Amino acid sequence: MEPSTLLPQSSDPLPAGSREPAAHIVNIFSSIQGEGPHVGRRHIFVRFFACNLRCTYCDTPESLSGSPPALLEHTPGAGDFTWRDNPLSLEDVAGVALNLATEPHDAVSLTGGEPLLQVGFLCLLIPRLREAGLRIYLETNGTLPGRLARVISLVDTVAMDLKLPQTLQDGRDWSADHAEFLRIALAREVFCKMVLPPSPDLTQVRRMAETVGSVSRDIPFIIQPVTPFGAIERPPSAGEIWDAYGTVRAILPDVRVIPQAHRMMNLR
Repeated sequence: MEPSTLLPQSSDPLPAGSREPAAHIVNIFSSIQGEGPHVGRRHIFVRFFACNLRCTYCDTPESLSGSPPALLEHTPGAGDFTWRDNPLSLEDVAGVALNLATEPHDAVSLTGGEPLLQVGFLCLLIPRLREAGLRIYLETNGTLPGRLARVISLVDTVAMDLKLPQTLQDGRDWSADHAEFLRIALAREVFCKMVLPPSPDLTQVRRMAETVGSVSRDIPFIIQPVTPFGAIERPPSAGEIWDAYGTVRAILPDVRVIPQAHRMMNLR
């Protein structure tokens, strides 16, 4: 699935009516990475608008549709934000990120939404960031392998979500797309993250573990207990977490349970 209608002209590096590369941005800010094996490291976050999926647990609904002004931080970690109209130019996005990089950060996290929907812009932005010595951490839902292929040589880490059908509004099984995506991502550091809802379907959990194992048993598999938000009223119970862990661990050797640490610290 390579949707082209989910963004207002922004999946191409030159949006209609624009004379320079531009992208639709939710926010750019400095914070602590709160998910996966890089948890606790300081990242610059560049959050892109739009997503081709609708997850029941989505905690950034503001990134899904429309294009209100972007929220941009000026001083790393200070929360001194200002608004700027979308779309933002390549110079704007790179400039804000590089200004935040005046303090040490481990990486720039390209997130969303789904950043690969604006892959043309990424092809231009990432080299600018790498020239400044910044590492690139791509957070993605793992459903657009063709677009990943365009940027895989430019990124350092791929953080790929595994989508349980029970957590998607349309209930679609993305296993085949996830497998193809992972085969491309193996060219870089890659790990998978599965958000675990309450009352998880262990058959679906097993399917995700088997999907990863069919590509490589060396890929770390992160179980992330869902943080209640919107329609999700409770996290999985301790027993449900243990059941999911055991299901995955029977198939893969590197399985970890890591909650959203930034939520515990009241950070973005």
